[in-house]
Amino acid sequence: HRQPAQAVGQHALVEEAPHEIAPRQMALQVAGEATGQADRTGPEGQRQVAGKAAQPSAKQRDALHRQRIIPQIRRLHLFFGGGDPDNLTGRALRELDPLGLPGDVVLGASNPHRAAIEAFCQACGGRWTLHIQTPRMAELMLAADFALGAGGGAHWERCLLGLPAAVAVTAVNQALATASVAERGACLALGETADLAPGAFRRAVESLAADPGALRAMSRAALGIVPDARGAQRVAEAFLENTA
Repeated sequence: HRQPAQAVGQHALVEEAPHEIAPRQMALQVAGEATGQADRTGPEGQRQVAGKAAQPSAKQRDALHRQRIIPQIRRLHLFFGGGDPDNLTGRALRELDPLGLPGDVVLGASNPHRAAIEAFCQACGGRWTLHIQTPRMAELMLAADFALGAGGGAHWERCLLGLPAAVAVTAVNQALATASVAERGACLALGETADLAPGAFRRAVESLAADPGALRAMSRAALGIVPDARGAQRVAEAFLENTA
């Protein structure tokens, strides 16, 4: 169960249990990815489906996929994977904090940079809310207007919720999916971690904040990739086609 928020100065630290059934897990499952699984690409023409069977109600599925087109950037969402060994979270925070935008920062329980990130958030006067091992990812994404994060399964979560993003490739198995999503206009591909130019995260936010039309187009493109929350039904139909 979710634990009460701890008051740390003016900064909210939210400790949350990783095991309860929650919107993040549903979003991952509906989008066809399971938490912690690597991206998988099959031979040309072959469809691959990853993830556990999901059983959310129709009402829950509709709530997860809220048809929205984001008009401007008012709140940010940061998530660079559960571990984030290169501390892209910390780098993004340093680049973005001068913009003065509020946001949610999501870390896994195993993140080795947690103490430093918590201290940074605490020093920023409440602009950043830090979430540890949250089961509320879909809720946090719905509250955001722009995301900064890694590739992998998070692509499909963001697309399901129409959330534009700037994405860094933090593992080789993220490269193909990130390139594909960017080619369709649903994210900005910033490149591999080692190749990120100084200020890349800040420039990504500034460029789209200054161009609402491009932001809306990216939101539409994301919704076009995962157009609704009926992925489980499509997977079942695909199995039936292949076994008929």
